[in-house]
Amino acid sequence: MGSEFDTDTDTAVRRGGDDLFRARITDRWNTFAGPNGGYVLATAVRALAEIAPMPHPFTVTGHFLRPPRPGDAEIGTELIKAGRRHATLHARLSQDGKDVLVVLATFADLATAKGREVVFNEPPSLPAPDAAIDPLGALDAAVIPPIAHRMDLRVAEMPGFVEGRPSGRPEFSAWMRVTGGDGWLAMRVRTRHVIRGYHEEDAELWDSTGSLVAQSRQLALLGG
Repeated sequence: MGSEFDTDTDTAVRRGGDDLFRARITDRWNTFAGPNGGYVLATAVRALAEIAPMPHPFTVTGHFLRPPRPGDAEIGTELIKAGRRHATLHARLSQDGKDVLVVLATFADLATAKGREVVFNEPPSLPAPDAAIDPLGALDAAVIPPIAHRMDLRVAEMPGFVEGRPSGRPEFSAWMRVTGGDGWLAMRVRTRHVIRGYHEEDAELWDSTGSLVAQSRQLALLGG
């Protein structure tokens, strides 16, 4: 990858041995609680992409063993199995000699993938990005975490939680893109269950043609 966008620069890795890579976790993707987990996971996947025999990360599962922090990191990688359609790999990201994140990923060549497609879903209903609202524009930049400055968001209406009147519906839809010129993607994030302090967070990304391009699920502790 090149270094045109923040994501390319901030997830960059360099070789430190045959299957070892070094990275620098930056504070530019910090939430209120430290480096965003998705950003740290993407850095580990960049290391796996260096050894994967196929070009595209198809599925990625990550487990955090302790909170990451800004600073140097090492990523050990392993190619577990390479088949005709998929390759399975493993990564372990550590800081100061302590494991922070373990990753299991499958890579594929999506350009050659063929088969039936059936989608029982549709993109969120949003106005065009130029006609939508910037939910962060009215906020004091000093109270916005660094990660918010790395993303552009556009919504159909101002979310209630931004104005101190949460709707009680754990769902959020918006246009989003990486600051710097990437194309707009329609995002839907929602939670359906909160059980014993844990919640699942399901996300979808749809491109401008209405095609589903990515989905994710996170299981996390509910703050507060």
